[in-house]
Amino acid sequence: MKSGVLRLISRVGVTAALVIPSFAVVVGVGALGHTSGLSPITTDLDAAAQTGFSIQFAAPPIASAGSIAPGGTVSFTLTSKLNGLADPNVTVNVEATNGVNGDATFVPSAQCFGQTQLQRNHYIYCTTDATGSLMLTYQTPGNLLQFGEADWEATASGSPSAITHYVYCDVFRFSPSPIATPGTLTPGATVPITLTSDGGLDQGITNSNVYVSFNATSGGGAAFIGTTQLTSSPQLFSTGTASSLQITYSAPEVLPTSGSDTITVRDAGFSVGAGNSDTYSFAPATTTPTISIGNVGVFEADQEPGIPANFTVTVSPAQATPITIEYTALCGIGDKECGEDFRQITSPKTLTIAAGAKTGIIRVGQYSYIGGKGDDDVAGETYNEGFFVVISHPSVGVLGRSVGEGVLLPDIEAGQANVADLYVGNAGIVPVPDKIRRAIDFTVTLGALESSTVTFTYATADGTAVQGVDYEAKTGTGTILAGKDSAVVTVLLYGNAPPTSPLTFTITISNASDASGAVTIGTATGTGTVMSS
Repeated sequence: MKSGVLRLISRVGVTAALVIPSFAVVVGVGALGHTSGLSPITTDLDAAAQTGFSIQFAAPPIASAGSIAPGGTVSFTLTSKLNGLADPNVTVNVEATNGVNGDATFVPSAQCFGQTQLQRNHYIYCTTDATGSLMLTYQTPGNLLQFGEADWEATASGSPSAITHYVYCDVFRFSPSPIATPGTLTPGATVPITLTSDGGLDQGITNSNVYVSFNATSGGGAAFIGTTQLTSSPQLFSTGTASSLQITYSAPEVLPTSGSDTITVRDAGFSVGAGNSDTYSFAPATTTPTISIGNVGVFEADQEPGIPANFTVTVSPAQATPITIEYTALCGIGDKECGEDFRQITSPKTLTIAAGAKTGIIRVGQYSYIGGKGDDDVAGETYNEGFFVVISHPSVGVLGRSVGEGVLLPDIEAGQANVADLYVGNAGIVPVPDKIRRAIDFTVTLGALESSTVTFTYATADGTAVQGVDYEAKTGTGTILAGKDSAVVTVLLYGNAPPTSPLTFTITISNASDASGAVTIGTATGTGTVMSS
């Protein structure tokens, strides 16, 4: 993550939120020092910097991705300070550099020379008030987009900019998914289903407008939201304050022997954007595979080529012929569009799962580099960033867990950059009740490249998951070759039914070693999760 943008923080036990870092912007200095309230002028930046003057978008943050309702508003403040104290009556240039159709940013006319709204890509003059503040109010469009961002920029005296932005992100999840495991639905049964709209790292989006439809096979069942029966034509609903919709699926009194019933959600009536589906296949479970994706958490590093995030895709039962699925990798919580943090995949790619294979791997490359100018680029980022991998359109079978969460974790370096620390990440999958073991991958990241081979030992240990029951215990030695920045440790999970709540175990690395003796342990313990859904 480079400096100069709005960021989201997610720590253990703390709700994820965006944090707007400080970006110093300096103004001119004359013989008497700093002068407030001037129109922009060209200045000696080095001399100006010595005055301790800055403008910045200040905490609390504007909002977390997806947290503003359609047509909703949120206010955020630009402040001017001198040596850490409020500096009133400073003239600043303010601009909305980017946005989405239907949004707007409002400013107080008394401070902006009669202007009430920012124009995109056009600066207006405003003046901070007696407390050194200028409040901006952002309003989202009436129908939220899946992707996009709104950006704001402010300058004083022609100096470097203060920048912040709001990210649009939306994915949809069904629970349970599929509606019922193929072959298990009884005639006339009803199944309660929860549809959620999520902006990232399990942050639900309130009052999200969604279009839901239902397509039944010949002789199939029916689906309702409240008393409204779903049809093949998309109908508009809102997730409300609970960020979710409750759907009831009713199976037919006589079950067909083939075909499927499918509930589909989209962010617009016939959009090709955000969407998901929940399906029940009437074909026998022995022939209809269920395909699911897990979660991954990996640590960033300071050097290219980047860190692998390996998402395990499970298949049950394994098929005699290859299976193909499509997948995308989409921005969740993090930087603008997330493009500098991981390799986005907005046009679907295809994963082929070989004949007889129990799993496939979707690898999403995480960028890694040394930060340049931001305070936390040197000290190491202190927040998590999230993204989604969404699978769709299996060539055969139904989707189970179709949205995987990826988390890019910070390599904390105690105030130094380019440190050869080792960090072990997290991983998890939904188990499959077929008594066949399946592998999940833990990425071990090396914070800086070394000219000699790095070795480390690793060992698993029980948490709420028990070795020999939920997973296969593993110990060994890992190796990162000279000039490389990561290694992958694979652990096997047993083929059990998914637990009612997630079970966890740990993997711990130790005894880091290389020829220089410079390698240390940054994060020693990662978490493996036996997921419930």
